[in-house]
Amino acid sequence: MSESSPSLSFNSDLTMWPWMKLRRARSHAEQLGAETELWNLEHIAVAHAELNEDRTVVDYVLTHLPDIPVLHWSAIAGDSLACLRAALDAFAWELCHLDGAKPRNPRRIYFPIAETDEQWRRAANNLATIPGDFLERIHQFQPYKQSEVGRDLNSPAKLNNVDKHQGAIRVGLNYSTANTSGMEIGLGDPPHVDQSMKLGPLNVGDQIESGARVFRARFRKPITSASGVVQLKIEPQVAAPGSSADPVSAGLLLNRLHNAVGHVLKSVCNNPSDPA
Repeated sequence: MSESSPSLSFNSDLTMWPWMKLRRARSHAEQLGAETELWNLEHIAVAHAELNEDRTVVDYVLTHLPDIPVLHWSAIAGDSLACLRAALDAFAWELCHLDGAKPRNPRRIYFPIAETDEQWRRAANNLATIPGDFLERIHQFQPYKQSEVGRDLNSPAKLNNVDKHQGAIRVGLNYSTANTSGMEIGLGDPPHVDQSMKLGPLNVGDQIESGARVFRARFRKPITSASGVVQLKIEPQVAAPGSSADPVSAGLLLNRLHNAVGHVLKSVCNNPSDPA
């Protein structure tokens, strides 16, 4: 955007209400992260070793799994998603009422997330009091315009709708934090000189329960014994509605969505100095 493009500033042209809702969204996301971290310090998921018959594969099977506060975590994540959506809708409301403008259908004012041109035209009809430059900037962030930020904006709307009826959170294992120091492998005496090991997680999705096989060590040659444990942390995850993609970390997703909404507010106003 050129320097001569129209711009708006919060706390003068607009109120801080959209930014307050955005800050509340971040606060809830931070709460979710802190509570998850504290819970994992007190509750350890433990998987014990099981050696297969040919002695070349060791599976680590969950044998101790504490009760996971899924609904509580879902409620916090839902609060964050609701505030993200509210920040966008509050922004659209204020733009529609600039300089005392009076929209024809005030009950139909919301920030549009259009997946087709037809959806955009219907939504834009209710936003007719937004000055043209600002409405066009909103247009450029629509998912159907192949905007990466626009695709991110789709998530709060869809996940917020899910949260109205059921928790959006699932739980998964955070393999990146796995503690394998308790693994005890007997390689024989002397060990095979060409022995090698491949260690990796087994994808159990959100079906985390005692008896689930979560880690596997595969050896080139038979080993003599396997014992010990792998300790794992639980993390809240979110699966995008209608998507076959694997669930992603709720903390990472909420942070990305917060950045996307903040970017839209700044870009539409053409004012990068406004608060994040």
